[in-house]
Amino acid sequence: MFIEERHNEILNILSREGRVKARELQEMFQIGFDTARRDLRILEEKGLLKRTHGGAIPIVQVGTPQHQKNEFRENDYAIAQEAIKMIRSNDVVFLSGSTIGVLIAENLPSYSSVTIVTNSILIAEQLKMNKQIQTFMLGGLIDEKGETNNHFAVDMIRSMRFDLSFITSGSYSSDFGLSVQDSESIPIIRAVLECSRKNVGVFSHEYMDQTALLKVCLPDRFDAVITDWETIEEEITQIKDLGVEVVMADQHEVIYKKLRASGYKGWGGSMYETRMSGWDTDLKKLFQIIPMDSGRILEMGCGAGDVSIKLTQMGFELTGVDISQTAIEWAKTKAKDKNLQIDFLAKNVADEALLEGNRYDLVLDGTCLHCLFDDDRTAFYSNVKRLMKDQGYFFVSSVILSNPNAEIPQVSSVERCVLSEDQLEFEIHDAGFDKVTSWTTHHEKHGHYWGVFQLE
Repeated sequence: MFIEERHNEILNILSREGRVKARELQEMFQIGFDTARRDLRILEEKGLLKRTHGGAIPIVQVGTPQHQKNEFRENDYAIAQEAIKMIRSNDVVFLSGSTIGVLIAENLPSYSSVTIVTNSILIAEQLKMNKQIQTFMLGGLIDEKGETNNHFAVDMIRSMRFDLSFITSGSYSSDFGLSVQDSESIPIIRAVLECSRKNVGVFSHEYMDQTALLKVCLPDRFDAVITDWETIEEEITQIKDLGVEVVMADQHEVIYKKLRASGYKGWGGSMYETRMSGWDTDLKKLFQIIPMDSGRILEMGCGAGDVSIKLTQMGFELTGVDISQTAIEWAKTKAKDKNLQIDFLAKNVADEALLEGNRYDLVLDGTCLHCLFDDDRTAFYSNVKRLMKDQGYFFVSSVILSNPNAEIPQVSSVERCVLSEDQLEFEIHDAGFDKVTSWTTHHEKHGHYWGVFQLE
């Protein structure tokens, strides 16, 4: 197939499905991962699609109607969880109607003396039985979506003050700001923005870097924007440059909540025991190679803490970092149950100031590296170099391809950045590390790589 034919087929897929993954393109066209990503980059440069984390979505025309999404999606749920984290006891919060708005209402814990003000009958219905939450429903004519947007509702808002507002509908871009298709919602949104101490835009990736017909406000009218892991990185950077905080919801948080609620022991679900047995084998092999029987170890991407707990029981001093708050809480509970002292932190392994001032004898990749893309991978390597002692070690654990043109394995519901062994080792060397040794295992659809490195 010629490249032009492949590009046309990619656009056809976007038209039918509304999104496409680089992993799917690799399998469909029998091409390498880099080729699939390059195809998407070329099409984006031509203005034919928008790249996202691991794939792409169509360009949305300005006049395209913005329908409410009724189906449950992990993206929306994860965004709602990040919004809930911002709410403090005794806050007065405005919550606008949308799928994400309803999810925020459904998952609110029983805060003491929290007050919710809403123009959505669906949200008010969700909250009416919660005795710990005081709910105000704005008055006026109710439209077909179950919302009030007329002057009665606007007048009520102007007589109120909010600690926090969540605007959950419309399109948002760094150059045009917040925009909507329907003029009826503009007065109520503007009134909320004027009457709130902190304004937060809450948008899934489909509504980011997009514009609708009618502008509501400039982009920096928001103090923060919450979005998901599929929003394009260039847009995130441009929003931050405006002084707007960007909060990225993480897919791992959703998965860890499901695993814990379902009674599993940790990441892997029903395969948990097999996964941990593999770690036993590889940790034993690691310490046969490097001369360590004590010292400080940092696990990057520690999840529910199982590997950190094993290492602590072996006599090491552990710090574990993971982006999922649920995973860290789970890890702390496990450590407490075993009377172990481990410093578990809910942090992003790509944060620039991660664990500033600390140095470790061993930095352990807790199968985290293959979850990182692009700039996050670069930041991860930079943090490892900064946090390692001069004679320290870096241990990598990553899914790999059996060859550069192999199918990218879907080893979980999380999108992976999976390279061949040669590609991964070249990347790590280019980041400033020398290989001590490595080993691999191979499964039906993919392989797994373990490598020990030191600073150049």
